[in-house]
Amino acid sequence: MTVNLGRECPNKKQSSRSYSESVRDVLIGLGKTKIAEPTRRFIDKVSGYSSKPYLLKSLNEVDCRQRDSQKRVRVRMIRVLSVIITYIDWSTFRLGVAKPKELDPVKHASMRKRYAAIYGEEIPESTWFRYIDKLVRAGYLHSEAMDLLDKEEGKIKGVAGYKWLTIKLFKEIGFKAGWLDSQRQQALERLCKAKLSNSWPEYGSKLSKQKRADALNLESYQTESNQGQFETHWYDEDAVSWFTH
Repeated sequence: MTVNLGRECPNKKQSSRSYSESVRDVLIGLGKTKIAEPTRRFIDKVSGYSSKPYLLKSLNEVDCRQRDSQKRVRVRMIRVLSVIITYIDWSTFRLGVAKPKELDPVKHASMRKRYAAIYGEEIPESTWFRYIDKLVRAGYLHSEAMDLLDKEEGKIKGVAGYKWLTIKLFKEIGFKAGWLDSQRQQALERLCKAKLSNSWPEYGSKLSKQKRADALNLESYQTESNQGQFETHWYDEDAVSWFTH
């Protein structure tokens, strides 16, 4: 399901709908006129964190245990979360870009560039990672490093790690389990129709394979799903009728 800004849609009900400034900022920065419905709702909900610190209770406790975090800090965190959510695969909560063979993990450098495109300001690398660390400590975000051993050079080379958002984040902002499950199923169907994959890439080294297996176990727990439940590798055209009826 997508949401149209109303400038190109003749439907009166849609065109009369007003969209929040927060969502418009993201759409303009991305150069798009529509956005996935759960992404729109997430941006609108998380925007309330600027005036309601306990909207994100775990994050507020990480920021400052004795008192609420400063408003300027909360505003920047809203922006960071709004950027991160534009990379989400809603069927798995993984962060990346869906491609025909796999989900390409997104790099932090790419997210920082998108932040600048949306909000018209650079965010220093050190500042970005400080906010990312807060999200990790709050239990909202997990990042699994996937360093690989280059046999020829005998050096460890880094690739973009697996990153995903947890169910804890969505529960704290008020997403209902039933509605969220419905959105996950719809997202999976859209990927199937577009012939895109949401599966994590597999790397050849023994170490990376073990790390991938461990990551899948942890991810399943943190997203409250069974392993493979929302992955495209088992979801083919023959399963469409069973999945949607």
